Amino acid sequence: MSGERFIPAGRVVDGLRRPEQRLRREFHMSATGQVIPAFLINLERRPDRMERVSEHLDHRGVAFERVDACDGQSANEAVLGEVALASGPLGGITRGHRACAVSHSWTWQQFLDGTASHALILEDDIFLSADFAPLLRDSGWIPHGADLIKLEKYGRRSSRLLLGRRVGQTPSGRPLYPLRSRHGGTGAYMISRKGAEQALAQCGHIDVPVDHLLFNATLSRLCRSLRPVIACPGMATQYAYPYNSDTWTQGRPVRPARWRRNLRKLRRGANELRLLPLQTAELLFCGARLRKVEFQEDPSSPPGSK
Repeated sequence: MSGERFIPAGRVVDGLRRPEQRLRREFHMSATGQVIPAFLINLERRPDRMERVSEHLDHRGVAFERVDACDGQSANEAVLGEVALASGPLGGITRGHRACAVSHSWTWQQFLDGTASHALILEDDIFLSADFAPLLRDSGWIPHGADLIKLEKYGRRSSRLLLGRRVGQTPSGRPLYPLRSRHGGTGAYMISRKGAEQALAQCGHIDVPVDHLLFNATLSRLCRSLRPVIACPGMATQYAYPYNSDTWTQGRPVRPARWRRNLRKLRRGANELRLLPLQTAELLFCGARLRKVEFQEDPSSPPGSK
């Protein structure tokens, strides 16, 4: 059911040089009835994660294509710098976070190399809900103009997020809402061709971690442009297993002087306040509400019952 092939060594796509012999493991979508491809980002030195997530996705009925991730431990500065800067409004960006942005950019390009209208992007520590596979068998449920759909609930605990008026639902009936609060994590999201093209256009100028780029409108012009929606309750989580991030372990930035830390805090506060008038207007006039968001594995069970 699976086959292997190599991208030609040193291939350059839209200015991004892909590593030599990037292995892609493919599982045929026809066997699962998928019309939306799924791409799984995995480090070559983490076969343990690959084995675990392969078994899980097979159990969930999700066919996928593996994308060999950029490794912040070994990537040279030229590769990282083609996509992400070393610092930004949140301060220094670790090599791990920069490599993560590179990995997602490779995945966006790989998606655009095909013909599908949307793609599912997964990271290799993800755990999916029982009703996930139907998302990929038909694109008719995707709201018109939805270029970015967040399927993951980030963090162990529930979150209270400002969400807009309901715009649709998943095949199993989970509501979809415009995301009006920042909410981290890029473990599971769906992106359109337009969204991927706009995201790739940011390469070389990305100055925040990739989850902020996609899902933090206080910092990211791209997020404000794509206006993501979110499934509620969440359909995926990165916290089903003991937390073991490869991103955070790859070199924390040097701690800045105290006055620089205070300045950074002020800038962060200013960024948070930037959207306050719009968020207030959404609450008062546009039907937005603060909603409790949790991961729910089984759509037939109340959140937190398992």
